[in-house]
Amino acid sequence: MKRAYLVAFFCILPSLAVADRYGDFIRIECNQDLGLLEISENVIFGSKIGDYFAQKKSLYEYTIDVNGNDKSHAQIVLLNSLRPEKKPFTYHCQLAENLSYDITINTIGKSECTDLGYSSYTVRISEYTNEKKVLVDDVQIGCGTSLEKIQLTSRDNNAGSDVTFLSPSGGAYFMYDEISNSLTDEIVIKKIKEQTVYDNSN
Repeated sequence: MKRAYLVAFFCILPSLAVADRYGDFIRIECNQDLGLLEISENVIFGSKIGDYFAQKKSLYEYTIDVNGNDKSHAQIVLLNSLRPEKKPFTYHCQLAENLSYDITINTIGKSECTDLGYSSYTVRISEYTNEKKVLVDDVQIGCGTSLEKIQLTSRDNNAGSDVTFLSPSGGAYFMYDEISNSLTDEIVIKKIKEQTVYDNSN
């Protein structure tokens, strides 16, 4: 009898993992009022979001009419990790008249995350002011990575944005003026470690 229960339990486990993954997504917020671009990895357990993502719809999009002027000042996109398309997803964020960004997201698999049913991603952010600049170069976020969120906060229409990377253990902050090269995993993780050592010594 015990063996029958065990067999039934282990047969159910894979389906539970897949069901849990339905609430696994990337959230992108492009907020002109706040001068904020935010990309974060999220997991939400809930029947409605589970039903929506279980249908493998690629996106859930909505806008916020902040000032009631019949004009959206912020847009939020939820990118389903189970979307059927295999090609990279690209989203354009116009933060100001002369400041915009293209965000390219690839869903990648990691063995330690696949069993849990969660995803990891690479994020590339190209900035457009007077010229094109790759600001963030395929930095990984999500399950099995060091990061869970990337925030860009703009200064003005032409001066670019400061960049913050957030992890459970801390964060790394880069002022726009100090970003001479594209930010990579190696650069970000090194700065997080340096900041953690500094915080622990104070």
